[in-house]
Amino acid sequence: MVEKIAILGSSRGLGANLASVIAESQPNAKLFLISRTLPPIQNDQVVCYKCDLTKQDQIKGVYNFLSLNELTRIVYVAGGGPWGKYAQKDWKDHQWTLQLNLLTPAWLMHELIKNKDYQWRSLNQIVFVGSAIAESKPDPNAASYCAAKHALKGLALSVKQEYPEFDLRLFSPGYMDTMLLPPSAWPRKQADQVKSPREVAERLWAWMTQPSSNTDSNKCH
Repeated sequence: MVEKIAILGSSRGLGANLASVIAESQPNAKLFLISRTLPPIQNDQVVCYKCDLTKQDQIKGVYNFLSLNELTRIVYVAGGGPWGKYAQKDWKDHQWTLQLNLLTPAWLMHELIKNKDYQWRSLNQIVFVGSAIAESKPDPNAASYCAAKHALKGLALSVKQEYPEFDLRLFSPGYMDTMLLPPSAWPRKQADQVKSPREVAERLWAWMTQPSSNTDSNKCH
């Protein structure tokens, strides 16, 4: 079976690196890359779709587009948020963060599972990306991001127990060396806290391709 994989949040960082890893290891796979900024690659193997994942009308549009392509896997990588003291940031920045990191993946999770039997019969797996740090501990200067990741973890693990037959996974890496992590951020000041996106992408793909019977997809990795 030819893999057809959608990566939501794929213009840079983990999403872009995951696309590269999959393309290298699965030359026949078809990739659907969804992001607000289109990546500089598009060929017979790659289809790019521009979408702001904080806009409900655009989210529904990309959902309908993807539902027509008999996907085998969906990976929601998109994330981010303001860096700094919570009250010093505009409320709209926190709303944006909660929408991108929690409400959009929560809506997607709901629709995929609800419509699995007729719109998504070919879909074998859906993966959401959490945060090993932000979803379990305080994350100073990233409070709304931390709140969203806490909630996403609780949602994903609860829904997985409600629908154990559905291969729903939460992948929770540590901090990565991307533009989203400011130079002054505390993880950069601690040894071995920040990993390269390529290294994390390779680990994610290896974990995704393990059968669910061989890995505990209720756990964060």
